[in-house]
Amino acid sequence: MPDTSPSCSHEAERFVYESDAFRLTRSRVEQDGAVAEVVHPHLIRSTWRQSRDAGHGTVHEHVLREVPAHMPRYKGCCPVLEAAYNMAMNEVEDNLSPEGLFLSGANWHHAWTRDTAFAVYLGLALVDPEHSMQSLRSRVEGGEVVQDTGTGGSWPVSTDRVSWALAAWEVYLATGDRDWLAWSADVLRQTLVHDEEVVIDQSGLVRGESSFLDWREQSYPDWMSPVDIAESFSLSTMALHSHARRILSWMCRELGLAEESEAWDVEADRLADLLNDIFWMPARGQYGQYLYGRGYPVLSPRSDALGEAFCVLFGIAGGEHAERVVCRMPHGCFGVPTFDPFKSSVEDCYHNHAVWPFVEGYALRAAAEVGHMGAVARNMACLLRAVLLFGTNKENFSAYSGDCFDTVLNSDRQLWSVAATLGMFYRALFGLVWDGDVLVFAPCMPKEYSGEHWLYGLRLRSFTLDVHIRGYGTEVCRCMINGKDAPPIISAQATGHFVVELEVNPVDRDGEPALAAASPADLQEPAWVEDEAALEWHPVERAAYYRIYRNGIPITQQTALRYEPVAEQHYAQYQVQAVSYGGRESFLNEPREHLLPNSRYCVLPLSIGRYGEYPVEGGQAWLDTQPHTRCLVYHDLTLAEAGIYRVEAWFCNATESRRDGDTCAIRSLFVDDKFEGHLVMPQTGEAGDWEHYMHTSALEVMLEAGTHRFQIRYTESDRNVNGGTNQAMVRHLRVTRIG
Repeated sequence: MPDTSPSCSHEAERFVYESDAFRLTRSRVEQDGAVAEVVHPHLIRSTWRQSRDAGHGTVHEHVLREVPAHMPRYKGCCPVLEAAYNMAMNEVEDNLSPEGLFLSGANWHHAWTRDTAFAVYLGLALVDPEHSMQSLRSRVEGGEVVQDTGTGGSWPVSTDRVSWALAAWEVYLATGDRDWLAWSADVLRQTLVHDEEVVIDQSGLVRGESSFLDWREQSYPDWMSPVDIAESFSLSTMALHSHARRILSWMCRELGLAEESEAWDVEADRLADLLNDIFWMPARGQYGQYLYGRGYPVLSPRSDALGEAFCVLFGIAGGEHAERVVCRMPHGCFGVPTFDPFKSSVEDCYHNHAVWPFVEGYALRAAAEVGHMGAVARNMACLLRAVLLFGTNKENFSAYSGDCFDTVLNSDRQLWSVAATLGMFYRALFGLVWDGDVLVFAPCMPKEYSGEHWLYGLRLRSFTLDVHIRGYGTEVCRCMINGKDAPPIISAQATGHFVVELEVNPVDRDGEPALAAASPADLQEPAWVEDEAALEWHPVERAAYYRIYRNGIPITQQTALRYEPVAEQHYAQYQVQAVSYGGRESFLNEPREHLLPNSRYCVLPLSIGRYGEYPVEGGQAWLDTQPHTRCLVYHDLTLAEAGIYRVEAWFCNATESRRDGDTCAIRSLFVDDKFEGHLVMPQTGEAGDWEHYMHTSALEVMLEAGTHRFQIRYTESDRNVNGGTNQAMVRHLRVTRIG
């Protein structure tokens, strides 16, 4: 191997990135008076503080072990790259449990679905496919993928468990294991079918909160409850559902199931088209983060970095469209923020005000996908800064200070952060990309890191690779495999040892589109003045005017703090948004209803039990999965007018707190013995607080004039992915005519 220590390189101190926030050379990083220096590829000395209350200055040494011979190794011309790679490989080993599962980080002593899936997709499938496979198996119960804990008791409030598909497919590509392929196709099929029964809206959109952003108060309007989030539609989660169907199509095709493959392809295209039709904002050149509201959803125009990267990597955004997404993805001083703009009403830094290295890793992959060298170089600098200064792959850090100790919660050697660092090498610099049954070499080497780079001992399927790259850019001008000129590809069926030598032509970056800067924080949403017949709200700091919405559509804007609705012929919801002179916006505030006379009904429970044999006492009923609690019958309701009615149940679920857990309750609504849809009953407050009631998700039902019977039943499709606790206390139904 070549000697690449700093002493042998006169370019070790050449700046590769410099800004007002930090500076990075080929051997060190500097920020706020602290320095991290690569003494040699297995020793980093950093003066960054090691605790929340400490200051910078004390020298801390991070000694790195040699990468084992059976694992892929990296050598190159930049000491910072060598040290970052070696640290990531050390932390891959340190995150492996005695049972052979990848733990989510130093503070998380278990495997999680999305953490494992995103990490395997970023790079772990190439490093250790066997333990990746074992970890993915651990996240399957009853033939379905397990949803991680999350807002309101997880699924179906959180619905990103289909991220498992990304990793399952990557493991198959890396191993060629046909048994794994058949088993994972069965798991994915059962998971998607159950999701389609519960979380697909009548419009075809997929419900569920933004992937991984599961501290609701950090990224959703303050007024939104877990029920509201369960009724929302997010960019990142819908992109995952589209691609999960695409992956199942590929799996079926590999297994010879052509007809089923085509059907899943159609479903993947349908969801991708919906994203481009509904979430794409042409004037901004980016996708909105999510649709939110109560029956009249509005698109939040905030940027969701992970969701936008997904759209590029999954082919949902193609061609110039994809490049615009990469360029418009906001970049802060220390990296790509999780979403932009941040919420001004929340001071805590976790998802809000934060950069997550794994999201940076996905942004980097998206930039490499479109060949935007400037974005790749900046993403790399931000990842390297954090790794070297902190001496580990942290979970997250403040977008304002760049410090890992300014966040509410954090962990060393966070698995998906480790994988983001490895992905920087495998997916960007060396450009290892599977395309059908071939492995393609499509390097994306920024000029800042030009020189020679080696990747040794990468074992895939039945072959082993040593890869050597010279130069910088994205265009391979010459490829030699085992000393002979060849296309830059390796067949998946190849066997043996291959030495791949790549020469890359320089790329002129002068004409590259500029990257967008991160935005200032938003305006706070207007707070309603209570007990007012008219619409009146409190002033919002820095607001220039207010935009009024009716049923999800803007109807006027004004500077006054009061609006008198015109006489309504139909049910209406009103919301207000604050806007600054510079165009900064708040979220829309909580919908306020204007009802028509005699349009709302309260229907009390009558009896409970499989056959309604037990009377309901005290106006409330306990719902469980036992036979004697599986059917709640309500008093009959006689309607004078036909129309569209919204039906909601007044319920409480205190099995766990609303921030965590996996015990969301689900039930089916039947009207006149006809199934009308699912009522979602998330955890409503703190565990054990059985007095915290709210309304369920609403179902719109067309009803004729006359008498109707309402029932809430437990059916097989109401089984939550917890597979156990599915309980709630339920009182009356609220039935409202809206049209």
